[in-house]
Amino acid sequence: MSVKEALKIAVDIFGTEKNLAGQLGVRPPTVNQWLSGVRPVPPKRAIQIEAITHGSSKKEDLCPNFPWEGITAKKAS
Repeated sequence: MSVKEALKIAVDIFGTEKNLAGQLGVRPPTVNQWLSGVRPVPPKRAIQIEAITHGSSKKEDLCPNFPWEGITAKKAS
């Protein structure tokens, strides 16, 4: 799954980019920049999104260039 697809799932769960941003404690333009590929999703936010979507959006899909192997949620946050 692409980053954009994983983010769209999260947006769909919360209804809007603004609602997702509110859940994450970021500004709505940040979510839009992630969706458009202007900025990558940081590992900390990928973990957070995976948690609030109950695994519907996976951190590995949201932040594919991060070395997730052997990293726990505690270490990455």
